[in-house]
Amino acid sequence: MAEKYLALEGLYKTKSWYVAAEGMRQSSPLTKTSGFYVDTAVLFGGEFTHRQATGVLANRTVDHPLTSNGLGAWEIAFRQENGWTEEVRQPAASFWSSEASVIWYPIEALRLIASYTLREKISATDPDRTPKFRLRLQLFY
Repeated sequence: MAEKYLALEGLYKTKSWYVAAEGMRQSSPLTKTSGFYVDTAVLFGGEFTHRQATGVLANRTVDHPLTSNGLGAWEIAFRQENGWTEEVRQPAASFWSSEASVIWYPIEALRLIASYTLREKISATDPDRTPKFRLRLQLFY
């Protein structure tokens, strides 16, 4: 049996809000994997942009950047992921992950991300529940 892969992805957006989702399934002689995610965000003081050719979200524009005595733009985002795996020689496993973020864009090329993630991995041999708070600074161009 050959390896098979199927995925479906969608995006709906306005200037200040979007929701994206993807579902996938992969199977081979030894494993079967499936999962999905849903991602949504709202942006205050800016606009979501996307690449016309691919439809993928690109950078955010900032209406009132810090360099012009503004407050920048603020984004509130949420992501939910779920996945399942079955292997021939291993017990089945599943996981879910929820992440909530507050993101500040002082200028278009810089963002400060504060996020809280709660993740749980469930299998017959290795249950794990890991909450995590992260603070990241990203510079992009």
